[in-house]
Order: sequence, then structure tokens, then C-alpha cells
Amino acid sequence: MLAAWLPAITVIVGLAYAAAGYYLFLLPKISQLMPGGEYDLTGITTRISEDEKFLADAETALAKYSKLSAENRRRASRIVPLADLDVPGIFVQLDEVARANNMRLKGVDAVANEKLVTALGRKPVRVSATFEGGTYSQFKLLLKDIERSLRLFDVQSVSVIRGSTTYNLILTAYFLDKPAVAAAKSGAK
Repeated sequence: MLAAWLPAITVIVGLAYAAAGYYLFLLPKISQLMPGGEYDLTGITTRISEDEKFLADAETALAKYSKLSAENRRRASRIVPLADLDVPGIFVQLDEVARANNMRLKGVDAVANEKLVTALGRKPVRVSATFEGGTYSQFKLLLKDIERSLRLFDVQSVSVIRGSTTYNLILTAYFLDKPAVAAAKSGAK
């Protein structure tokens, strides 16, 4: 009697093994390939298309920059200089703004963030500046002049000591890192 049922039992056991293999081995691998799974390529393809768009925008900006006149290129290089840290340039600009507002630049400290560089080579520089003299109204005018200066400065914090004529600013300036810009240019070609 067992011999009569042996083919049917074999088929049932084979189907059970196939189902167990599907659920234990194949289904977990397939779920990794499905949307949201470990090997889902949707996020990667989205990032690739975003990077390609960024590269196209960078190439367009580079083409527009190469069409600028020499005067406009000079002005652009004053906004975000293509140089090393350029602490003397920052010092001179802040000193000119202080003198224009009848204040004194007491000290400047500038430190570049070596770890943070954008794809096009822009590096931030943390600038701490201390100004002396003048009234609060003159200090507000000094801040407006910093906003309007040709060099790009982002004011991060302002501290004023009550009863004192000392004003501390923490700014972020930027410069273009030569090796990173060269790498960006060679990658755009």
C-alpha cells in the first residue's frame, strides 16, 4: 500500500521542499530587490540623475563665467577669491568697513574648515572679529556695510557687552580651493 502512495508522497514532499525553499531562501532575496529593499536602485538612480543635473548646471555656470569680461571676473574673484585662506584680505576689508563707521578693528581670527569643501571647491572660513568704539547705531551701520561688501560674508553671531563699546562678530567668509576647483574643471571636461 505504501508503494502505491509513494509517488504521491514524493510529489507532496517535493512541493513542500520547493515552497520552503521559496519562502526561506528566495523570497528574502527578492524582497531586497523590491522598492525600499536593500538593493533597491531607485534611490541610487535618483541620486545619479541629481548629480548629472548638478554637473550640467556647473558646466553651464563655468561656460557663463568664461564668457565674462575681465572686469566682471575680477569682481567675482573678490566675492569668493580663488586663493588660499587670504586672512590679510579679510582683515583689510573689515578694517575699511570699521574705519568708514568711525570704529576700530581690534582683532581678527580666521580659520578655514578643511573638511568641508563643496563639489565646486568652495571652502568656508570662520572669522571672529572684534570691533571697538562707536555707538550701537554705528555698529548697526557697520553690519549693513558688511552685508553690502563685495566679499561674501555670512553673519553667524553678534555679541555686544552691555555698557561697553566692544562688539564681537562671528562671520563666515568663503574662498575657492585651487586643487578642488582644478579637479572640478577637469571633471567637467
